[in-house]
Amino acid sequence: MSKDTEQKTRKASTVQLQGGVEYAKVSTRLKEFHEDNSECSIACDVHFEKGGENTWVLVTATVECPRGRFVQHSMDTFKGKQKFLEKLETVAVGRALAVAGYMASGEIASFEEMDVYEASREREATKDAALDRIQIEFARSVSKADFERLLGRVERMTTLDSYDRDGWLDQINYKIVETKD
Repeated sequence: MSKDTEQKTRKASTVQLQGGVEYAKVSTRLKEFHEDNSECSIACDVHFEKGGENTWVLVTATVECPRGRFVQHSMDTFKGKQKFLEKLETVAVGRALAVAGYMASGEIASFEEMDVYEASREREATKDAALDRIQIEFARSVSKADFERLLGRVERMTTLDSYDRDGWLDQINYKIVETKD
């Protein structure tokens, strides 16, 4: 069996994401891919599409080796940030490598996607805890002063999105107006 077609069992070095997930970076998997495949190619195509107020960027990565041709994509609205296209290319290449068998902890998602996902899970848990606390304090509040203190806390909260914050501010303000001291 040639080096290009034999299946190797090895554990790529990983980094730990938020939440303790072990992840093999695209650069590590790319290095292993090239070590395993002397005849291979990786190509990326970039396509821009205007849609409403946004410009969408679609990056298609194609990984070819003796085992086959693997195509994956990444897409986002254009952001004029430094290295924006490079990051989208890395995501697409990482996904194509995962489909080709160079996995990132069993996931197809890129390091950036996994990191954002883990961070969003953490933010969502924090937001849920904040909403639970507001609900408890709201139910316990009886005086105008209680509601005014709660109003100040909710106004300072950064863990809530504007929809949740505005909804609670409306409810609390209503109670302040309705409560007689």
